[in-house]
Amino acid sequence: LAANSFARCLEANFHDPKLYVLYGSTLERLRELDKAEKILLSGIDRFPDNPEVKIALAFIYIGNGIKKDEARNLLVQAENNALDDQQKALIQELKKHL
Repeated sequence: LAANSFARCLEANFHDPKLYVLYGSTLERLRELDKAEKILLSGIDRFPDNPEVKIALAFIYIGNGIKKDEARNLLVQAENNALDDQQKALIQELKKHL
Protein backbone atom coordinates (compact mmCIF):
# COMPACT_ATOMS: atom_id res chain seq x y z
CA LEU A 1 0.00 0.00 0.00
CA ALA A 2 1.04 3.55 -0.68
CA ALA A 3 0.18 4.47 2.91
CA ASN A 4 2.81 2.03 4.17
CA SER A 5 5.43 3.56 1.88
CA PHE A 6 4.61 7.05 3.15
CA ALA A 7 4.83 5.85 6.75
CA ARG A 8 8.26 4.32 6.10
CA CYS A 9 9.48 7.60 4.59
CA LEU A 10 8.46 9.51 7.71
CA GLU A 11 10.01 6.86 9.96
CA ALA A 12 13.25 7.28 7.98
CA ASN A 13 13.15 11.01 8.80
CA PHE A 14 12.38 12.05 5.24
CA HIS A 15 10.24 15.08 5.91
CA ASP A 16 8.73 17.16 3.14
CA PRO A 17 5.38 18.99 3.17
CA LYS A 18 4.25 17.16 0.03
CA LEU A 19 4.85 13.82 1.75
CA TYR A 20 2.48 14.81 4.55
CA VAL A 21 -0.12 15.96 2.00
CA LEU A 22 0.12 12.75 -0.04
CA TYR A 23 0.09 10.51 3.03
CA GLY A 24 -2.85 12.33 4.61
CA SER A 25 -4.80 12.28 1.36
CA THR A 26 -4.13 8.57 0.90
CA LEU A 27 -5.35 7.82 4.41
CA GLU A 28 -8.47 9.89 3.80
CA ARG A 29 -9.23 7.88 0.65
CA LEU A 30 -8.87 4.73 2.74
CA ARG A 31 -11.46 6.28 5.13
CA GLU A 32 -8.89 6.49 7.93
CA LEU A 33 -9.85 10.05 8.81
CA ASP A 34 -8.37 10.08 12.31
CA LYS A 35 -5.00 8.94 11.00
CA ALA A 36 -5.15 11.40 8.10
CA GLU A 37 -5.88 14.24 10.49
CA LYS A 38 -3.04 13.20 12.80
CA ILE A 39 -0.52 13.07 9.93
CA LEU A 40 -1.58 16.43 8.53
CA LEU A 41 -1.54 18.09 11.95
CA SER A 42 1.96 16.71 12.41
CA GLY A 43 2.90 18.23 9.04
CA ILE A 44 1.47 21.58 10.10
CA ASP A 45 3.51 21.44 13.32
CA ARG A 46 6.67 20.66 11.34
CA PHE A 47 5.98 23.17 8.54
CA PRO A 48 3.83 25.93 10.10
CA ASP A 49 4.32 28.34 7.19
CA ASN A 50 3.46 25.85 4.47
CA PRO A 51 -0.02 26.46 3.03
CA GLU A 52 -0.27 23.10 1.22
CA VAL A 53 -0.59 21.02 4.38
CA LYS A 54 -3.21 23.39 5.82
CA ILE A 55 -5.19 23.34 2.59
CA ALA A 56 -5.08 19.53 2.51
CA LEU A 57 -6.46 19.23 6.03
CA ALA A 58 -9.14 21.85 5.35
CA PHE A 59 -10.07 19.91 2.19
CA ILE A 60 -10.53 16.72 4.23
CA TYR A 61 -12.62 18.49 6.86
CA ILE A 62 -14.86 20.16 4.28
CA GLY A 63 -15.12 17.08 2.05
CA ASN A 64 -16.29 15.00 4.98
CA GLY A 65 -18.59 17.64 6.45
CA ILE A 66 -16.65 17.90 9.70
CA LYS A 67 -14.87 20.59 11.70
CA LYS A 68 -15.90 23.50 9.50
CA ASP A 69 -14.62 26.10 11.99
CA GLU A 70 -11.21 24.44 12.00
CA ALA A 71 -11.29 24.27 8.19
CA ARG A 72 -12.07 27.99 8.01
CA ASN A 73 -9.18 28.79 10.36
CA LEU A 74 -6.78 26.66 8.33
CA LEU A 75 -7.77 28.43 5.12
CA VAL A 76 -7.29 31.85 6.73
CA GLN A 77 -3.83 30.77 7.91
CA ALA A 78 -2.98 29.42 4.46
CA GLU A 79 -3.99 32.73 2.89
CA ASN A 80 -1.45 34.49 5.09
CA ASN A 81 1.39 32.44 3.59
CA ALA A 82 2.97 32.88 0.18
CA LEU A 83 0.58 31.31 -2.29
CA ASP A 84 0.59 30.62 -5.98
CA ASP A 85 -2.48 31.21 -8.16
CA GLN A 86 -3.56 27.57 -7.96
CA GLN A 87 -3.53 27.61 -4.15
CA LYS A 88 -5.44 30.91 -4.08
CA ALA A 89 -8.10 29.49 -6.40
CA LEU A 90 -8.41 26.32 -4.33
CA ILE A 91 -8.81 28.31 -1.11
CA GLN A 92 -11.56 30.42 -2.69
CA GLU A 93 -13.34 27.31 -3.95
CA LEU A 94 -13.11 25.57 -0.57
CA LYS A 95 -14.48 28.66 1.20
CA LYS A 96 -17.66 28.35 -0.88
CA HIS A 97 -18.39 25.08 0.92
CA LEU A 98 -18.16 26.46 4.44
